[in-house]
Amino acid sequence: MVFRVMVQGPKYIRVSVFDRRSEMLADMGKRHGLPHQGEIAVTLSEFGDNCIADLFFYWRGLRPSIVAHEASHAAWAIALALGKGIGPDSDEFIADHVEKITEKILMRTAIAPL
Repeated sequence: MVFRVMVQGPKYIRVSVFDRRSEMLADMGKRHGLPHQGEIAVTLSEFGDNCIADLFFYWRGLRPSIVAHEASHAAWAIALALGKGIGPDSDEFIADHVEKITEKILMRTAIAPL
């Protein structure tokens, strides 16, 4: 399953969810040439086009906390891509995006916590 979470204007993050870890690693290698052995979830930043970050998930054993962890990486990439200041007075920008990304992933994959 592959879907986008729109960020601002044409900018988005791409989320890819795989049933097999080998499929996830192959897709990461195809898109980025970066195999990450031993990972069940990875976020790679993209700053070349409208895709700000690429999130990859191997679904077996994945917990909502891991989704939130990867969403935090994506939120920082969004802040950098949009030129937002990052610091104690601007943490709400990051928190809002972590919440939005986590919610969209959990809703699209139907694993929202009970």
